[in-house]
Amino acid sequence: MKSPFTGKLLDKTFLEHLEDLRKILIRIIICLAVLFPLAMYFASGLIKFLVLSSCPAGLVLNYFSPLEPVWVEIKTAMAVSIFIAFPYIAFEVWRFVAPGLYKHEKNFVLRLVFVSWMLFIVGVLFCFRFILPLVMQFSMSMASEYLRPIIGLQSFISLLALLLLGFGLMFQFPIAIFLLVKTGLVRLETFKKQRFVMIIIILFLAAVITPTPDMLTQLIMAVPTYILFELSLLITGWTVKEPVLPDEAEDDDEPPAEPDEDSIVNPLVRHPRNKLKQRRIRSFSKR
Repeated sequence: MKSPFTGKLLDKTFLEHLEDLRKILIRIIICLAVLFPLAMYFASGLIKFLVLSSCPAGLVLNYFSPLEPVWVEIKTAMAVSIFIAFPYIAFEVWRFVAPGLYKHEKNFVLRLVFVSWMLFIVGVLFCFRFILPLVMQFSMSMASEYLRPIIGLQSFISLLALLLLGFGLMFQFPIAIFLLVKTGLVRLETFKKQRFVMIIIILFLAAVITPTPDMLTQLIMAVPTYILFELSLLITGWTVKEPVLPDEAEDDDEPPAEPDEDSIVNPLVRHPRNKLKQRRIRSFSKR
């Protein structure tokens, strides 16, 4: 059986691959089941840390159903379990995919996954350190004599998850640009010439992901994303060598150069090589 990605011959059938996939899923579920009780034990303290570190002083969250804190702790524990188990999950997926890849493809995928994971963590930490406190302060600033903020625990955790996931995905911008240029779908010069369009796209994505209409929060998300965009162009230019197209080397406005007299081949003039070939043919025919 051949791999659908590389065409390499594999020594296993389709059913055997399904059996390997089933075993991988079982091991991943067992890993999550082992981590979940530990994460559940620290879920309450983690929620307390998130509230105290990101909310203004004196803010107390509320819950509006009897079991809401329990469900929030369960969701938090599941998210923490998946986050901690991600290296093991990636390792199991890698063991399943690696036999169908060549050596240079394995090295490329490993580096790409590592850089992507590091960018995701940097985006999450950046959001937790700078963005979330600004969002909560903006929410509290709308309080007045006739408006009193009563923020629920479920709403706060949902907002936190949305922001962390959004910033983690936005920090994948360099990976997306690198893959587009590497695969040849978009040329590097196209990104360089369309910087204004990319700024509009980044501002639009920042406005969609950030849940508040605060322009400051959107700019705080858009500015580092654009910096990552410029860095990705620089790094991609160093690592990816694009072929020079013949259309770019020649100017369309210039008329085509006239051929030299020496370069014109006269079919009536016999070349010495042609005479040699004719002699060999004649000698062979005589034999």
